[in-house]
Amino acid sequence: MTAVACAASTSASLTSKALSAAGLRAFFRIAGSWGLNTEEQRVLLGAPGRSTYFKWKSAPELADLKRDTLERLSYILGIYKSLQILIPDTTASDAWIKKANTAPLFGGKSALDRMLGGNMSDLLAVRQYLDARRVGWAFQGAFVAPFFLAKPYQVRQVLLAIDTLGPATKYTTCII
Repeated sequence: MTAVACAASTSASLTSKALSAAGLRAFFRIAGSWGLNTEEQRVLLGAPGRSTYFKWKSAPELADLKRDTLERLSYILGIYKSLQILIPDTTASDAWIKKANTAPLFGGKSALDRMLGGNMSDLLAVRQYLDARRVGWAFQGAFVAPFFLAKPYQVRQVLLAIDTLGPATKYTTCII
């Protein structure tokens, strides 16, 4: 068994305000690409007050978001990234979020409907679904089991991949 430990740490120079500003700017661009209205955006951000939401939108550099909101932003950015990888056509990847989906996770509704449940776990479920699809796509023919333990300041991803493509089965564990 080969074990690989990969370390990733957030630079100490990144302040909470810098993370907040960058995350909000990215979120508002993604929300525009997905065609989300104000109420949908507020739900995805954890239902901040309307005045707070509009302050964040007009001056993201002044925001100092709480851990919960940063974690939500992390999931949304991951969802967006996975869609861009899985569906290279930008228009199609942006439209996917609102299309009905027959996967059991969505029960015929769209991923956005699931995400708008308002719970952090709804965002996590969509993120895990797309990441699993993306990893499965990258390792066609291999069995891949992803486990995600996401934190906004310290993101760790444990990936156990059993690669059956080679002459012998290989087990690789990577902690990022």
